[in-house]
Formats: sequence, structure tokens, C-alpha cells
Amino acid sequence: MAGAGSPAVGAATVPTFVSGITPNGGSFPRDLLAFAQAPGLTHYFLKDRILIESYHLEGDFPADAREVARRVRSFVVGIRFEGCQPAREEFLGDAPGACRWVTSEGGRLVEAVPRASTGIVYRDLYPGVDFVSQIIDERVRFHFALNPGADPGAIGLVLEWVDSLRVNEEGLLVGRGPDGTLQASPPRAFQLSGAANLQKLPVAFRVDSEARVRFDVASIPAPLGLRIEFELPMLETTSFIGPWIFLDEEREADGRTIVGGMVPSLRSSGEWTPGVMRPVEDWDAFVAWSSSEGALARQVILSGSGFDAATAVSFGATGEIVLGGITDSPDFPTTTGAWDERASGGLDGFVASVPGDGSGLSTCTLIGGSADDAVTDLALDAQGGIVLFGTTSSSDFPTTPGAFDPTYNGGGDVFLAKLASGLSYPIYATFLGVADAADAPGELVLAEGGNPDLAALSSALRSVGPPGTEGTGEATAVARSGETGDEEHPDEIALLPIEPNPSNPACEVRFVVPGGGEAVRLEVFAVSGRRVRTVPLGPRPAGTHSFVWNGLDDRGAPVPSGVYFVRVSCGGSTAAQKLLVVR
Repeated sequence: MAGAGSPAVGAATVPTFVSGITPNGGSFPRDLLAFAQAPGLTHYFLKDRILIESYHLEGDFPADAREVARRVRSFVVGIRFEGCQPAREEFLGDAPGACRWVTSEGGRLVEAVPRASTGIVYRDLYPGVDFVSQIIDERVRFHFALNPGADPGAIGLVLEWVDSLRVNEEGLLVGRGPDGTLQASPPRAFQLSGAANLQKLPVAFRVDSEARVRFDVASIPAPLGLRIEFELPMLETTSFIGPWIFLDEEREADGRTIVGGMVPSLRSSGEWTPGVMRPVEDWDAFVAWSSSEGALARQVILSGSGFDAATAVSFGATGEIVLGGITDSPDFPTTTGAWDERASGGLDGFVASVPGDGSGLSTCTLIGGSADDAVTDLALDAQGGIVLFGTTSSSDFPTTPGAFDPTYNGGGDVFLAKLASGLSYPIYATFLGVADAADAPGELVLAEGGNPDLAALSSALRSVGPPGTEGTGEATAVARSGETGDEEHPDEIALLPIEPNPSNPACEVRFVVPGGGEAVRLEVFAVSGRRVRTVPLGPRPAGTHSFVWNGLDDRGAPVPSGVYFVRVSCGGSTAAQKLLVVR
């Protein structure tokens, strides 16, 4: 697990989520035919147009998930097919992977399992012209397919979001948006030459007197089929993010990866406003996991009417998926018989379990009192119980008899709880009395077969000062069963606190190598998951080592201010920490 409550590091083995173009199964606005969520974008396919929503972050990336939600703005690009005729939509072959949406309507769970497709075709959008959108190389790509003799001049695209639309000297389609320049690369045209070969033809964008975009194809040498490929203009910005915000990640020794976080809600779609930068109002919690080969296997989205985010994820001992998080949705989808089925006020924590095949929501409970509560990390013990770690501002947080600390200490507390595997009741729940707990989230680690040593855990938490003191501001709560850890020779590679943090821009990364002789690799990721620096450190003996990162990327250029994640790996183990770069 990543440090609790902290965005996880993206990497090549994390699912790409571009599992296909998903038909509307009735859970979303009626005029929506299908949608596709690609990195950074959501595509909406309607009868006579395509809308593409991109997501942008105001300022640096904050650590708190709620602050992320408040700072994200979306921008919708609207492309209308001018003068088209009623088209017949047709979906291509099934895409790999599967996604299940779980919502609550009138207190009743509603689960949608739309089948993802590799593409959507608008048949006869213009006479003899089909419009095709496909998932290719993890991107949504577009082209018009013209039958022999079809007129490319009949195609007209109206851009509903743009001012000063023109084609520049480089052939780019450019315009002015509310927060920067929008542009699209020149189109490409190919004519069939034989059964399978394509012959490239000259083609260019043209903007007519009514600001319609058309395609000028130089000459068509024979009445053969024609293919015109193009990209839709996108807003140029340095704060392009999403739509998936990773908040936790876990990797298994067999290569499986699980990630959790939040994604803009599709339930609130339907009132799109092209050309206007606006806040993203609703977020859904998601968990996704890959096979040992790294391919996307399953994804589950828990959707309430407000803000929902998964902040902790884990593989269960019998193959199930367990996730915890935060929600302020009054209709968050809980299951019958759960410990707490109804929202208690403020921000609630939640814990859920889904089968490893992604076939549905097994159990889901809320957790907390009348104020704000959040699950920041979780772990499964040998008996199948789920141990939770989090923060609370609720004086009425439900502790159990015999709790280590049954009384709220004021100003924010850390809590520890253990739930039965069915999430129907708490085996144990206690406050831990940490001053300024909201600033000291931690990571929960259970020894195999062990139960929390509450006295040691509470002592460890109290030793951590809030930011600005000599404490690190980020606790590591090690729950042992009468055992002591071996700091000199851990079982897995470990990261010591990065210093200084924030850095300006250089910092020292110290790490503890287990065993010795294995090659060590250091990587730095932007918060979007893009790898900015890779440093092979070679084999290192057992013990503590350090590396000074100078704040430069792999090209030798300074990285901009913002949140980054430093990861070290050795053998089959990895460790990661958050780093703030301030210039």
C-alpha cells in the first residue's frame, strides 16, 4: 500500500483504463449513445456530435483528496456534424476488461455492467460516409470512411466552443478558448489501393465562411474507398490531468496491481456547456486491478451523488478486493446488513469488498460519527478481519467496550478499528489521541498472523509531530504481535524520510536495502503518473544508502514546482514517498 491518503505512483503495470467505448446501458443521460474514458479525457458520443471533456488543475497538486476535487476544472470541446442525416450507430468487437457501476437509487442498489466495445460507427452519417471512433494504442482515434464515389465535401464540422477559428501556415486547425489556444494536427487521407494497401493522398482542413470545418482532398484518382483521419482540437495547458486521480496502489509479488482513487462522475453529465471552464462537481470512488501480466482485468466504480474517493486498497486473502475511502454522498451505495448503512453527517469513511471477478459489490459500510471521518489506510489480518486506520473529528465516533481510548481528544483524532469480514459489526474501535491528527495520516502494517499492539501503535503516533515541528508529519504505525522490527535488515526495501521536503530543488533520498546484492532502481513520477526521472543505482549491499536527486528530469531539464513521488525498487519489493518541489 502507498502511504495512507497520499496519491499513489503511476507506472507501466498500472491498468491504463482505456478498456473501450462503453454503450449507455440506461444509467446515464438518454441522449448519450456511449462514452470512453481515456487518460486525461472523457469522450461523449451523441447522435449528431461528440463532446470531449478535459480536466485541468488550478495550482499545484495538493495532498488532500478533497482539495484536489475543489481545484479541478473541466473544459468541454463540442464538435457537431453539420448537415448530417440520421445515422445508425453500430458497435465493433468486445474490448478486454470489464467495469461495473454501483449506485443507489431510493435506497436500492443499482448495478450496471455495460459491455465495452473496441469502437463505435455512425453508419451513413452523410451519404456514403461513415464516422468511426476506435481505441487504438490506448487512445480514442477518429476517421471518416467514404464509400467509392462519396463526396468528402459533404462533411462539415461545427466547433461550438471556439473563437477566431482558422488554419495556420503549418496546416494546424487553431482557435481561441477561454484558457488558452486550441489546436488540431493536420488531417491525413488514404485511398484503398488493392485489397489491403492504403495510398496516401494530400488533404487539408478548410474553414468556410460560416466557420464550418471541411476537408479538402487534392484529387481522387479512382472511385475507390477513402479514409480521412483527424484529431479533435484540444486545449493546450500545463495543468492537464485525470480523469483518474490515483490515491493508493498495491502490488503483489505475482505481478498483480491494484489502484484506487477518484474519477469525475458520469451521473452528473448531460448538461454540457462547451467553451466554459467549470468546476467538477461530483466525483466517484473507483478501484481497478490488473492481472499478473499487467493487462486491465476489472474496474468497479462506487457512485453517490456527491464526492466519493477510494483512499486505501488491498487484495484480500481469498481473491476479493477491499477498499476504503471517504464520501459526503447521502446516497452512497451501502449493502443491507452492513454495520452503518446511512450517512451520519459531514464526511463519512467507508469500507467495501468486491469479488475478484468484479461481478458485483459484496459488502459496503459507512464508518464514522456526526462530523468528518476518513479511512486513510487498511490491512487484512490472518483471520480475514479488516483493520482500519483513519482520522475523525466526530466526538461520537462509535468506539467499542474496552477500547484503548474511548474518548474524543478534540481538534481531530486518529482512530483504529477492526471489522468482521462481512462488515456487519466492529470487533474493535478506538480513538488514539493524536494531536492535529488530520496532518498526520499513517500507514498501517500488520505482522503475519498478528493483531495490533495498541500501546505501541499509539506511542508511535504520538511521537509524530505536525508539519513544522521536528516530526516528519507522516506517521508509520507498525502493528506487531509482541515482535520487534529489524530496521537494519528489513524484509523489503524501505524509504527513510526524504530531506529536505519540500525541496528547492535538490533532496537526499535515503533507503534501506534488504539482503544485499540486488540491483536498486530509483524513479521519480509526476502526480499524473508520468515518469520524469529514472536512475539505475546498480547492486547495493544490505544497509542504508542515499542518493541526491538534483531536481532534473531524464533530459536534464528542471522539473516544475509541484507534487512528485519518489520510488525505489529492489528485487520484487518497492517503496514510495511523496515529495513537494518548490522553486
